[in-house]
Amino acid sequence: MKNTSIHKSILVLFLSFMAFASSAFNSYDYHCQNSMPKFKNADINTTYDEVYRFGAYKRGWAMVSLSRKLGFINSEGVEVVKPIYDEIFRFGAYKTGWAMVTDQDRHGFINSEGEEIVKPIYHEIFHFGAYKAGWAMVNQQDKYGFINSEGEEIVKPIYHEIFRFGAYKKGWAMINQNGKYGFINSEGVEVFKPVFDEIFRFGKHKKGWAMVRFNGQIGFINEEGIIKFEK
Repeated sequence: MKNTSIHKSILVLFLSFMAFASSAFNSYDYHCQNSMPKFKNADINTTYDEVYRFGAYKRGWAMVSLSRKLGFINSEGVEVVKPIYDEIFRFGAYKTGWAMVTDQDRHGFINSEGEEIVKPIYHEIFHFGAYKAGWAMVNQQDKYGFINSEGEEIVKPIYHEIFRFGAYKKGWAMINQNGKYGFINSEGVEVFKPVFDEIFRFGKHKKGWAMVRFNGQIGFINEEGIIKFEK
């Protein structure tokens, strides 16, 4: 009888402890759920579909997703980039302080303030400095041009091909438009319009001059933009 009484006491104590633990857990769970930060989009007053880890793409910012579009909030929950992009690349991947953004397969850039520096209008943007220091080649409908480090379009994308600066002459880049060749300089200005069938490297045949072929004729061009054809 004594043992039975002890067992009953232990059972009562155990059940009382479980009831207390369950109540405490539910209270803690309720408190946690209601104290979790729920970031709101102030403009449209709705929660985001997903909030990614802070610092994964930029220090102090978290990427957010809303209706399959991406943007950013800062550490205070303020929306610094509206969720309007299909894809956002990591800051600094293409240029320090900038992140490439994509909208309907077109690319552009935002800066570290969340401002759209380059509108997403290009089918492709190459790395800054790959062809010229401070410039990035852009592709729009299979035509090529350049933007600079300010996001300005220095060379309109009108060429089918742009060769590396300095490949044929220091400070110049050969251009190809509809199978005809010319040159742009380091300011993006056409120094020779793309009218030649072929252009050889400067100095290959004559110092300071480059041999060209034009309508079956052979001639030479120089740094001053002078064209001479052999008789």
